[in-house]
Amino acid sequence: MVHSASARILSNNYKKMNINSLLLSIVVLSMAMVSLLGCGNNQPERRKGFSFAFITDAHIKPDSMVITAFNKAIDSINNAGVDFVISGGDQVYDVMRGNQAKSDSLFTLYKTLTSRIQVPVHNTVGNHELFGIYDESPEDSTHADYKYGMFARYFGDTYYAFDHKGWHFVVLNTLDVEGKRYIGRIGAEQLQWLKRDLAALPAETPIAVVVHLPLVSAMSQVYPKPGQATDGRPLVQDRDSLHLKIITSNWYFRGTCTGLKTLMSKTRPIL
Repeated sequence: MVHSASARILSNNYKKMNINSLLLSIVVLSMAMVSLLGCGNNQPERRKGFSFAFITDAHIKPDSMVITAFNKAIDSINNAGVDFVISGGDQVYDVMRGNQAKSDSLFTLYKTLTSRIQVPVHNTVGNHELFGIYDESPEDSTHADYKYGMFARYFGDTYYAFDHKGWHFVVLNTLDVEGKRYIGRIGAEQLQWLKRDLAALPAETPIAVVVHLPLVSAMSQVYPKPGQATDGRPLVQDRDSLHLKIITSNWYFRGTCTGLKTLMSKTRPIL
């Protein structure tokens, strides 16, 4: 399992734990096409394999310890020989409480730091990138940057797909806002886009799905609400026959999906 504990840090030890979490959350995922998926012999491009770096919950802010740690991570990535980088969300800390000038400075800082990365960087929207959603925000839902607006202004669409050496990567937005708080949700428009995107792929194409909030979580089992019924049935089934792999941050995700277990067996830390 690839995770960073920083998304759960609520104590006064935030700074120390966040640094350690950042250092531990940089891994390289090696996609060994033939051994991992058993793709047919008519797929020479996939047999080459490749590696990419996965970062999650970096929580960048103007703190010297955070910046030093992130720069160390960038140096390790640049020396690792990866093809690209995926950030699993919570790039900055944070913009949920609004304040446009401060929030812009956080995104600018993150973009400045990551400009040193020598390969493409693909960013996932995290809850800390949802601009101005909390009550204390001086900006409200009428602001152009509200919710997804600021992320979109700096990085583009909150959900998208790209292809690399025979793999199809789908980066999803698993966040929405309800009652001045963020929730996990994939909206109807995004689902329709996803159906169209997947329908255009050959059936044998391996797919990697990147999310911030996981599609399958043990959170409700760890912290059940009063009267909650938990029958243990997953909402999403990940079957190797579908060539589907899930890449997520933390959020009490456990290796219940065989595809995730297989994928994570191919990872190695680079710090």
